[in-house]
Amino acid sequence: YSRTSHVEKYANARYDSAFVNEMTIEDVQHERFIPFGVELNKPPTVLVWGDSHAMAALPAFDQCLKQHGLKGFAATRSSTLPVLGYFYPSRWGLNEQAIPFNEAIVEFAQRKGITDVVLVAFWNNVGSNDPDLFKVSLLNTIARLTKTDVRVWIMQQVPMQPFDVPKALVKAAWTGKEIDIAEYCAKSQDSNGILEQDGAFLEQLKSVGSRILDPRPSFLREDGRYAIIKDDVPLYRDNHHLSMQGARLMLVPMLNESFIPVVTGVEP
Repeated sequence: YSRTSHVEKYANARYDSAFVNEMTIEDVQHERFIPFGVELNKPPTVLVWGDSHAMAALPAFDQCLKQHGLKGFAATRSSTLPVLGYFYPSRWGLNEQAIPFNEAIVEFAQRKGITDVVLVAFWNNVGSNDPDLFKVSLLNTIARLTKTDVRVWIMQQVPMQPFDVPKALVKAAWTGKEIDIAEYCAKSQDSNGILEQDGAFLEQLKSVGSRILDPRPSFLREDGRYAIIKDDVPLYRDNHHLSMQGARLMLVPMLNESFIPVVTGVEP
């Protein structure tokens, strides 16, 4: 590799995305969901529901479902948490429209016999708008889904880095200081995930029937910090959204270990 090709590769990570779909309430009402997994004319069994973090994770879900002959749909909108009766103000999200939007998604999942709903989001956005309402709303969302025998999964947040990863990698490759940025990566004790400072709430979510997917262990390096690159592949396209290649590299092993065995009914 020449230095220039490295720089180009790292710079292009910013554009390494797929499944970027900003759905509207009209899309949901007309069942215009984003298909992934196998394209066979069979009913979908998995619904990935969430914000731009869900979009970023979808390449991994797509690969896993394809490998196991499964079909899924995605319901995604930036800055719009997959939670009934709750929203936070945002320039990119649906704001008040998130309430009917999310309600329609749950109704669809229950009407279509979806067996597994995965909530994927940038959960850090919760603190900005009534965390107590958020907790009640999330518990209510799980209750609504599990009432009709839907399995609910919550994916914790991927590690959030304190800098723009492609930009930092480009600068490091250009100056020959790749090693130096490693010491600035997020530490494992940094808060990442769903109200992680509130361990009791996480246990409560499990007790009402949700299953937790935690992507963070796969990012953890021996030095106690979270990786930003693996096999020379940039894992992020900014400071907290995974690149398409990063999602496949880091999330597929977790899904194959924790998610797929349950969905396919071969749970150990």
